[in-house]
Amino acid sequence: MADTAVDGDRCLRLSPEEAAAEARRLKQQWITDKISRFRGLKRERLQFFFYDGDLSKPVGDIYFEGQIDQVEYDLPLVLRSALLRCGSMIVMGHNHPSGQAQPSRQDRDETRRVIAACNLLGLIMHDHFIVADSDYFSMRDAGQL
Repeated sequence: MADTAVDGDRCLRLSPEEAAAEARRLKQQWITDKISRFRGLKRERLQFFFYDGDLSKPVGDIYFEGQIDQVEYDLPLVLRSALLRCGSMIVMGHNHPSGQAQPSRQDRDETRRVIAACNLLGLIMHDHFIVADSDYFSMRDAGQL
């Protein structure tokens, strides 16, 4: 059975293989766009992207800048910002200027904290990704969400 994809004003019929390839292409495009915001930074930046259920276009974002190895953020402000922009999904991303993309214990703890807060408000924490030099780590892809 073919899936339907909308490309501008055109409606395309795709085979399952074509739909899977298109999904991979869109995910790679999304990753490339988000990762480019973090490459080359000398200090940690933590950014939250808000979506209304469709990951193709964010409805807003907020970011915090910190030191070389840590960044503080205001979780109530993040959640309020998501709700005011009618976001239903949050993607969290930050960089590791050290060059190591693997999440630290603190990264995992903060991810759990954000997930718990999102659950209380009916928001979905879709992913937390970490960017380092030419590498990135997605907690969703690694099955850690």
